[in-house]
Amino acid sequence: METVASAMLRHPTEAALQTASCATLSNILRFRAATDPPLGAFWTEALCATAAAMSNFPSDIALQARASGLLWALATEDPLRLAARPGLRGLAEHAAGLGVREARLLLECVAWSARDEASVSTGGGRRRWGQWATGRRVAA
Repeated sequence: METVASAMLRHPTEAALQTASCATLSNILRFRAATDPPLGAFWTEALCATAAAMSNFPSDIALQARASGLLWALATEDPLRLAARPGLRGLAEHAAGLGVREARLLLECVAWSARDEASVSTGGGRRRWGQWATGRRVAA
C-alpha cells in the first residue's frame, strides 16, 4: 500500500500508473478483513495522491472512475476522514458530472464538511450571527 501511494506521488504525469494504482488501492480496501488494524497514515498519503490524480487528469473517465471507486471504498471504512478533506467534494462533483456512479454515491452518502465549519456550526455554544460582535450568547 505504501509503495503504491508513493509511486503515485513520484509519477504524477503517468495516467496509466495513476489509474492502476487507484484500482489496486481500492481492491486492498475492499478485501480487508474485519480483524485488520484501522487505517493508518499511509491511507492519508494515498488519499492525497488520489486527489492529485483526479485533478491532474480531469478528462480521463477511467481514472476518475477508479479514483472514485477508491474514495467510495475509503468512505465505507472511514467517512469522517474523507468528509474533512478539503477539495474532495469538488473532485467528486466533477467526476459525477462525467457520469461516474461511485462519485454520485459519494455525494449522496458522505456528510461533507470542513473541520472549521463543523466546529463553528455544532455544539451547545452556538451563537446567532449578530451576537458574535457583542459577545452575547443565545438564550437556552
